[in-house]
Amino acid sequence: EGFISTVTDTHRRRKVTDLFKDVPARLYPVGRLDKDTTGAIVMTNDGLLAQRLSHPKFEIDKEYSVTIRDDVTDLDISKIERGVKIDGKLTAPCKIKRQALGKYKIVLHEGRKRQIRLMFEIAGSKVVSLERTKYAGLTLKGLRRGEYRPLLKKEIEKLKRIGS
Repeated sequence: EGFISTVTDTHRRRKVTDLFKDVPARLYPVGRLDKDTTGAIVMTNDGLLAQRLSHPKFEIDKEYSVTIRDDVTDLDISKIERGVKIDGKLTAPCKIKRQALGKYKIVLHEGRKRQIRLMFEIAGSKVVSLERTKYAGLTLKGLRRGEYRPLLKKEIEKLKRIGS
């Protein structure tokens, strides 16, 4: 939270790459997280892999844990799941599961700017916390906020097979 997922920034904001000063390779974030969102992000020095994982045609699943201020109806959830218009364009279908009152798990493969926040805003609520818990099958298991780990060889191989 408080970092933007970019390599360069002309506004001198904190970047996710700042968290990897001890890594000698130049790293690229795969996908975006806005500065108010926490969670899983893949960092790589493999430009082709970054491109492949970021390209919408590969429909990489991203899972989020969402807490909203005012709960929404099942009908609202159904509408969001089917797709809502953001900036004149319909969002791709997604899956939403209610975990508790005001708490949801969302799986989507799009990654439009502030998409989840806007979807719930359209339904009449405000997102108060948003965490990406899974990206392309990779989870946060065993990691605390701000921590990272190298991917296992088998995880890298699996990511490289996406779209092949």
